[in-house]
Amino acid sequence: MYATKNPSEVVEAHRRHLRLLLVMALIALAGAGAGVWVLKTEQVCTSYGTGPINNGKAIIGAGVNKGVSEDGIVAGLTAAMHETGMRNLANPNVPDSMGGNRDGLASNGIGVGILLQAPSWEYPAAVLMVPAEAAKMFFEAVADDADHGSLSPAQVAGRAQRSAFPDAYVDVL
Repeated sequence: MYATKNPSEVVEAHRRHLRLLLVMALIALAGAGAGVWVLKTEQVCTSYGTGPINNGKAIIGAGVNKGVSEDGIVAGLTAAMHETGMRNLANPNVPDSMGGNRDGLASNGIGVGILLQAPSWEYPAAVLMVPAEAAKMFFEAVADDADHGSLSPAQVAGRAQRSAFPDAYVDVL
């Protein structure tokens, strides 16, 4: 089946295949659930409603709008799956996150949204609670990492999230 018998190369080939299937499935769901609406500005619509599938669509749409590579979009989906199971979580410790659409409550420190990002003066909780906006901020962090092109999507996700446990993202893929 594979040209090599090296176990690590076979595992990496399986991971690439699974990533491709994940992206294809989410794109298919995006098309089936709401369609991908292209606006006159050539931007992909990123507002789909609540729920993990719609949050995945918002991540894909934000990535497409920013011109992010397929691996970059997979990194965004990986981070959201690892952090919240692709759910948009408010946090009782952050009152500004409690209004609007949400899929549940987070209980860790002050993280909010689909990526459990910490609000700041630059990115308030209300912005982080919009899945497409949270994804844009994730993709900005990816773009700021000069090494992102040479890393796996799981490594990119861990670095962009500034995780204390960056290897934990490998389990998602």
